[in-house]
Amino acid sequence: MLPLLLGFSVLPGCRDKAEDQPLTDLDPSYSLVFTVEDGEARAGEDIRYMAYLDGGLEPIPVDALPTSNIEELRYIGGDAFQVTVAAEHTITAEAVYGGETYSAELLLEVQPGLPAGFDLSLSDVAAAAGDPLSYSFYAWDDYGNTVDTSAAVLELDSPDVVEVEGQLVSTVPGLYTAVGSFDGLVDEEQLLIVAGPPAGIDLSLDEEDLELDQTAVATVAVVDAYGNPVSDDWELWVEPGGDVAINYNALTFGAEGRYTVWAASSDGAFTDSVGPLLIDSTGPELGISDPPRGTQTTEPGQVVSGTATEEYTGIDRITVNGSPAAVNEDGSWEAWVDYDFGANLVHTEGVDGDGNATSDLRTVLSGDYQYYGAPVDEGIVIRISEAGFDSLEGIAADLIAVDDLLAGLPNPVVSQVEQTCWDILGWEECFDWYSIDLWIEDLSISGTSLELDPRSSGYIDAAATISDFYLALKAEGVIAEIPYSTSGELSADSIVLGMELYPYISGADLALSVPSLWVDLNNFELDNSFYDVIEAVLDFFGLDINGLLADLIEGMVEDMVYGEVTTLLQETFQDLEIVVPLELGLNTYTLEALFSQVSVDEQGMSLGMDTFFTAASWVSGDSAPGSLYAGYSAPVYGGPDDAAMELGLSVDFLNQLFHALWGGGLLELELSSEELGLDLSDFELFLPELTALSVGTRALQPPVVTPGTGENLFDLQIGDLELSLYSGDIREDNLWMRVYVQVDTGLELSVTESNTLLAGLGDLDIQFDLDYPDDRSAYAADAELLMETLVPLLLPTLTEALGEIPIPELQGFTLSGFAISPGGAEGGYMAIGGDLVVSE
Repeated sequence: MLPLLLGFSVLPGCRDKAEDQPLTDLDPSYSLVFTVEDGEARAGEDIRYMAYLDGGLEPIPVDALPTSNIEELRYIGGDAFQVTVAAEHTITAEAVYGGETYSAELLLEVQPGLPAGFDLSLSDVAAAAGDPLSYSFYAWDDYGNTVDTSAAVLELDSPDVVEVEGQLVSTVPGLYTAVGSFDGLVDEEQLLIVAGPPAGIDLSLDEEDLELDQTAVATVAVVDAYGNPVSDDWELWVEPGGDVAINYNALTFGAEGRYTVWAASSDGAFTDSVGPLLIDSTGPELGISDPPRGTQTTEPGQVVSGTATEEYTGIDRITVNGSPAAVNEDGSWEAWVDYDFGANLVHTEGVDGDGNATSDLRTVLSGDYQYYGAPVDEGIVIRISEAGFDSLEGIAADLIAVDDLLAGLPNPVVSQVEQTCWDILGWEECFDWYSIDLWIEDLSISGTSLELDPRSSGYIDAAATISDFYLALKAEGVIAEIPYSTSGELSADSIVLGMELYPYISGADLALSVPSLWVDLNNFELDNSFYDVIEAVLDFFGLDINGLLADLIEGMVEDMVYGEVTTLLQETFQDLEIVVPLELGLNTYTLEALFSQVSVDEQGMSLGMDTFFTAASWVSGDSAPGSLYAGYSAPVYGGPDDAAMELGLSVDFLNQLFHALWGGGLLELELSSEELGLDLSDFELFLPELTALSVGTRALQPPVVTPGTGENLFDLQIGDLELSLYSGDIREDNLWMRVYVQVDTGLELSVTESNTLLAGLGDLDIQFDLDYPDDRSAYAADAELLMETLVPLLLPTLTEALGEIPIPELQGFTLSGFAISPGGAEGGYMAIGGDLVVSE
């Protein structure tokens, strides 16, 4: 208990009533002692106190009723009270004893009770970015006393809000939460930070590395001092702006150039820009001075030259077929290119400082040429081996007919007379010593055959045999004026005409000369009965009937069989010659294959044919310098295993043919999509604007063939084929796209049952150079897909023409079981070998 803070005795005159034990003069002087348990208390706590009178021999307990100068106290029992107001209270206690009133007072510091409520308070619910916002804590007990909150703790839900000297500050707009906690009590408040007043503008593009016709999306924000967007209008523009389409914040660049994009606040107080931006999507402007398209040259190489200009980033490099060109300050350039025989692709590429490339593709034909209309020497070669001659022997099975033999013999075959005549008085008298008329009554043979044997001397040995020759004869005449008549038979096992045939070329015809021939009559005789009848005549007059008949028959065989054999062989070989008109496209062509060379060796006979292929009218390009010509070596024959007949078609002949087809306009085409069998719906995704399609072609060079370099027999090359696509009818104002196409493919040839060429193509390697609408435009991807679709549809126009070319054949024979292979030292021939089979 704290000691009594105040104590005093009340004067006797102040008592209102006497005590049960009145004081006397002998009583001591008393004072009221009033104490509480503690000098500090909490509101609402029980405060125990004690009151007694002190001054006598012993303390005298008294009842004292405390009062406060601030509030009315609550009494708890007889020794405790409660205070609810936190403050410094003056507590006064009074007690009555012995009729005297005693009082005492003390100071009591009353602290607030335990916190019963807590509040976090903000000076405002919202603030601009960067503006401070005050906050405070307030706590109270159950009696409304304010509790000290110095121990309260503040927590913020974001690092974007900071406390600075008792104030909350944020530069980032947003809705934040502040949480205060104190002695287990929690309170939270929300704080809204908004952007401050406009202080600037920010402009950015989602893409700054742009290409032509690409779109950039602009992000524009009017911002406060801390970069926070402010809800304010803005304006967007581009300098220079004539070729830039602006759709709100989308910018589409329709032309190349350097551009600056600007943005400004609505009042124009703040601006920002991005740029300059370089829009450079195309390579340099590339011009080729030499060689021009469609070039045909005899040179093995040349200087390729041209110019290149680039407005924005300059020329980085020029390459020709991968090799760097020498570039001058004025943009002119040149490079040397070596050419191979045939079609050469010249690929020029210019690259600017931004990495954009422009390409030019064109084809140059290099080699020697054969003038149009002049022959290709040995364009076709034919080999007939010894086995082939064996097959040809079959054509003589009916070489001589009986009627032909009869027609070749006189009848009577012998008519002779021996007489003596006298002139008697002007009258002539004759005496017939003998006369004979020999008549043929019947003639028969069992057959004829022909044997052909080529020799290393250059001759062909031929033996024509008539087997089982038989004549039925009748003889009539006189012997010494005595008439007679008899009949008999003449026969020979065989009659053989042997010849040496020498083939040669006369003009353009294959001719045969016969330097020597002979006739053998094997077992030739008259029957005895016939001979006996006229024996006397034969003996007396020395008449050699056998000799007469032998000479007669030998002469007949020489004349008839020689003529038949040589005519038959000449006509058979002459059938190999070709002179035919061909209707192809809108033109008429003439194919001529005429004999120019013949040679015979021990294994067979070789024929060379010069070829001509001409068009009735020349409509495409210039016929000079002519068809590509290499003078390929003809295949070498002479082996024992040679096919019966082998044909060699020269690549030079094929080039002669393609040159004339080109000049005759076979590749000058005008076709609609329907004629091509194209479904335009297949192209809707990338060519939606194309509702009708027409195609026109013009070949600046003839297609050429070279010996195969891959799996195919030959290579077919088509260069500088101008392909124009029109949206609608074929008119220049409808021109939609123009490209120059280069095609490299394998070419296979076979022979059909109708003895014509059949062409087959290998994989197509198609390259092209876009010429219109702009050789530097972005149409390349569209063009590539179209080329891959269109070119295979156009090539059959060329290759199907080969199906009209007849292969030389022997009359009465067909080739069967043939094989096709390259021929000649350079592989410059197509060799077709097979068996000769007699046609049915």
